[in-house]
Amino acid sequence: MKRYELEAMSKEDLVEHGKAMGIEILPEEKKGVMVDKILGEHVEKPEIKQESSGIKKQPDKQPPPMDRLYDLNGKPIIGRAYKVKIFSTESDKSDVPLVVNGYNCIVKRNVEVTLSEPFVEVLRNATIETIVQDPDTGVRTPQTIQVYPHQATPI
Repeated sequence: MKRYELEAMSKEDLVEHGKAMGIEILPEEKKGVMVDKILGEHVEKPEIKQESSGIKKQPDKQPPPMDRLYDLNGKPIIGRAYKVKIFSTESDKSDVPLVVNGYNCIVKRNVEVTLSEPFVEVLRNATIETIVQDPDTGVRTPQTIQVYPHQATPI
């Protein structure tokens, strides 16, 4: 059928015609959309919502590339580099995973590596609050212990 023939039909007839062709047409759609669907010319357009608050919607940002660290605003983090050695303990000799803003690195213990400042901050902030009792006097004192004992030297 040609466009002018379809446009001459009623909405109910267009729904029935679309159903016979295997095309889903809803009765509440506009007549022009129904005709376009039957002719195969209809393209779904995303619904654009107007914001009444007067705030402009920012375009979706692409995630930053993974070759360096970025802050939450997408700006590169340029920090100092450190030579770091994470010491093994009696109970833990496993590798240490460090994560900053989704960027991961795994550091072997007792091996000197070069890390950027955000990773060193993660090591510094990984602490445990505990209470230690002196065996001689029995006095209990609160202490902060590093989870990953390490040495960090700026380069």
